[in-house]
Amino acid sequence: MLHSESIVANRRVSHQALLSFATILFGEQHHQVDIARRGYAMYSVALKRLNEALSDTTRHTSDEIIVAVATLAISECLVPSGKNNYLNHMMGLQRLIDLQEPGAFWPSKPYGFRIGVRYMILFASMLLKNRCILARPEWKSAMRVGASPKELQEQALYDILADCTVLLAKRENIVATRDLDVARAAQQVREVEDQGRALHAQLCTWRRSWDSETTSGTSGTSATFPGIASTRSAPASDSIPSMIIGTKVLSRAMVVELILFDVALVTLLQILASLPREALQGHSFLRGARAPQNGTESAKEYYASQERLAALEACRCVRSYVEGGQCLDASVPPILHWAIATTLRSLYRDTSVEATWLRELVTPKGQQVVAVGLWKTYQWLSSLTE
Repeated sequence: MLHSESIVANRRVSHQALLSFATILFGEQHHQVDIARRGYAMYSVALKRLNEALSDTTRHTSDEIIVAVATLAISECLVPSGKNNYLNHMMGLQRLIDLQEPGAFWPSKPYGFRIGVRYMILFASMLLKNRCILARPEWKSAMRVGASPKELQEQALYDILADCTVLLAKRENIVATRDLDVARAAQQVREVEDQGRALHAQLCTWRRSWDSETTSGTSGTSATFPGIASTRSAPASDSIPSMIIGTKVLSRAMVVELILFDVALVTLLQILASLPREALQGHSFLRGARAPQNGTESAKEYYASQERLAALEACRCVRSYVEGGQCLDASVPPILHWAIATTLRSLYRDTSVEATWLRELVTPKGQQVVAVGLWKTYQWLSSLTE
């Protein structure tokens, strides 16, 4: 049998990455230690060859390199070799994508490739609190070229998530520099809150449209999922309608759409709730800053309470997906994994039934429904809340 290094030595770098990933995944899933060890040896060779390729700046825009980096990012999520390796690869992927011309690059790629890249660089940007390139107008426009109405509806939520990375980066800058210029920091807090409320209004509009389609039965036709039902009550103009347990069931595709919406909403509300208002409360820019709906509740309390409601809804949706017989592995839409990471931060100390179920995903009990590699990644993500 050929040595692991010689197996991959003469292959293209993307093939090397794919072969090492497949070998590691097979070995780990089937408890074949020798195969897994061989896969990790291949991985080392593939990583070395990728670094050699990246040293040549003329190759940075090639699909070959982009596919290799994306493959290693996926590999590190499913069969991680280190705590933050998947984030390093995802951010490396964003740097490579940033070298492309959006209008020429994005529409020319297969749909599966595009949604995978979109997910990875947005997810990594959010965790690292960096601005994502997908928040730029030219990328937003490119991602709409040739999209179907349903894809455009989904893209609207990803655009909001991309805009949230901008707000998150601004919030981090405010926290880091507020002592240098309190007046400027107070103004920035108000600006971020105004921008966040504008995104909140977009989410309200999206949800009302989605609820209308759900009620009329035009939002999906795939197999239905019991246990999650949309409310029929008309929401107030400045509130997000909630979900209730009821008799109307949603299709699997509709559950995924709702999870994406809740991830965007929870993320936005987390940012708004965590703005450093208290330290700047006496400044004129923030005087009288109250909750949007309740005059006796502070803005932070309001956003935190709304965040919890959205996180509970997302958790119910994920749970319904799992209780429908689906293991949380590589076959499910990646937004489910993002939802778990997001809601863990919101509900880590919550006493609800939903939160208790969610926390069990990062205990040994969770390994019954979570793929081993992803279970380890969930544990790392949950540590961010401590």
